[in-house]
Amino acid sequence: MSEHRSFCRLCLGTCGTRVTLDEERRLVSVKGDKEHAMSAGYACMKGLAAPELHNGPDRILRPLKRVGDRFETISSEQALDEIAARIGALRADHGPDAIGLYNGTQAAFNALAVPMAGAWMAAIGSKSAYSTMTVDQSAKWVAAERLGSWGAGAHGWDSADVWMFFGTNPLVSIVGGVNGFISQHPDRRLKAAKERGMKLIVVDPRRTETAEYVDVFLQIRPGEDSTLAAGMLRMILSEGWHDQAFCRDNVAYLDELRTAVEPFDEHYVAQRAGISAQDLRSATALFAQGARGCAYTGTGPSMSPNSNLAEHLVQSLNVVCGRFVREGEAIANPGAGGPPQRFPAQAWSPAREYETAPRGHVGDYTMLFGERMSCILADEMLSEAPDRVRAMIVS
Repeated sequence: MSEHRSFCRLCLGTCGTRVTLDEERRLVSVKGDKEHAMSAGYACMKGLAAPELHNGPDRILRPLKRVGDRFETISSEQALDEIAARIGALRADHGPDAIGLYNGTQAAFNALAVPMAGAWMAAIGSKSAYSTMTVDQSAKWVAAERLGSWGAGAHGWDSADVWMFFGTNPLVSIVGGVNGFISQHPDRRLKAAKERGMKLIVVDPRRTETAEYVDVFLQIRPGEDSTLAAGMLRMILSEGWHDQAFCRDNVAYLDELRTAVEPFDEHYVAQRAGISAQDLRSATALFAQGARGCAYTGTGPSMSPNSNLAEHLVQSLNVVCGRFVREGEAIANPGAGGPPQRFPAQAWSPAREYETAPRGHVGDYTMLFGERMSCILADEMLSEAPDRVRAMIVS
């Protein structure tokens, strides 16, 4: 038996692990690595069950080719040659967009998979790229394209004195990054933040495990995230709780936003969302009057009605409260693994590239950050277009 250091690739937690291999280098056991700087020994049931995944009897270990109604094992060389020939013929007959690529979550944990896949698609000239992002998080991309961004990034978890989660439960999902949370060893991170005085607001139709640590819990009706965010924005702007200097120097269309959210007074929002007006005011004041901290959504709002609107309004809370790193402040993670980057403390205008991006063959659906919408992939394949997707590589 031998023990080796590794890390789990099943979710965004990327927890450090210690793996035990037998004499034939088969995986025997996995445990959390207590010396790992970020996860400090934490590992969830998904990572600890890795030996069952690796050694399961149904795991595919060699290339399989469909022959009639069954599969035959072939060599890697034969598989690559046959795939290349068929893809080349499809590209020649129907154009490069007939070749599609779908990147799954696990592809992101391979340092070369995503950049090489993107480079390959660019080399063959195909625009038929898809991923999980447009299944459960497309609203984040839409909001980024519509709102613009801040060059130095938003406030980080470790320096925040208030944080607000909409429809996300990181203590169980172990999701970080897209919701601002540092997901390695999530319970320790959350307890440490509470011990240093950080205030937590959770918005969710269900009282989640994360909600057990809240200062204010807003148990709204499903799908009312945009209503709640609009009400919070109205209250912040009406009470003058927004960062007026930041908005004056960096924010456009603030008066239009004020007009748009005017109908969402606290009594209307409370009745529609199913919460008390007092809890709404308490949560809004707690968030707006904190010096540092952000509001973020998870897959709850992103897969609910009005998801783009909900994300836009929640991110607008961060904008009007000026929750961004300013000139002279430290950048928590400048990107140690890549080339040096600049992080200018300035606003970047919205790109709105989706307005001019190529449309697909089904409906009037556009592209986001170079990707087509995964929800219409099956319809694209079944369309009558000559260059419809006829081959799909799933990574």
